[in-house]
Amino acid sequence: NLGLSTAMGLRDLKRLFERDVIGMASSLGFHICELWVPSGESFLMNYAMKSTDPALLEEWGAASHKYNFHEGKGIPGRVYKKKTLEWCEDVSVVDTQLFPRAENARVVGVSSAFGFPGNFGSVHFVIILFATRRLSYSGKYVSACGEMIRKWEQSHVNKFDTGNVWSLMTRSQVSEIATSFRAFFEKFIMKTQFEGVELWVEDDGILRNAHTIVAKGLEDWCEGNKKVTFKPGEGLVGRVCNTQSRQER
Repeated sequence: NLGLSTAMGLRDLKRLFERDVIGMASSLGFHICELWVPSGESFLMNYAMKSTDPALLEEWGAASHKYNFHEGKGIPGRVYKKKTLEWCEDVSVVDTQLFPRAENARVVGVSSAFGFPGNFGSVHFVIILFATRRLSYSGKYVSACGEMIRKWEQSHVNKFDTGNVWSLMTRSQVSEIATSFRAFFEKFIMKTQFEGVELWVEDDGILRNAHTIVAKGLEDWCEGNKKVTFKPGEGLVGRVCNTQSRQER
């Protein structure tokens, strides 16, 4: 905010950033914080950057050290010129006109993902498999994954045909689904090329993250998703889908 940064002064703004924002970000499991402030009318500058896990981010930031004060060249490499959010399934194909990046900036994030829809009676869900690297897989491989997921789904179909939405199910029903999901898919992930899997359940027209499982090395990414919270957007993949009809999911 230009008015805020001008009134407080950049020194005070940076002090506030280091005192409050970094501690909050660390407690929420984030690995890096960046402070961007307006510079003139045309672009933002990366004014301050702080890592909460220097060892993990040392390589990530290597290509960004000399670009800190140029538009769109922090580690995330995101500048919203048009003040418009753009969602994409793969960060490597993001609109470079909207999100400028340094020439040698690294792409870090979810590069491969696909989902399987299903239901427990009247409760609809989607299971999302994902990886941080780009995967190549055949139709037979996808079908095999889908078949394994269907076996897990069928073990619950006859138990929860309550007619209720997810948030109205009993605590024991929710707990049983989450426990079963964890027990089954922790073994499932070890047998696949994927690094993580999420269970998203539809509740009153919105898909909400119910549980996240990740392979070794990504545990910190799913912090905060170890229990059902019924809040949208808390999954690692970070997708909230407003569904208009069953057929559109």
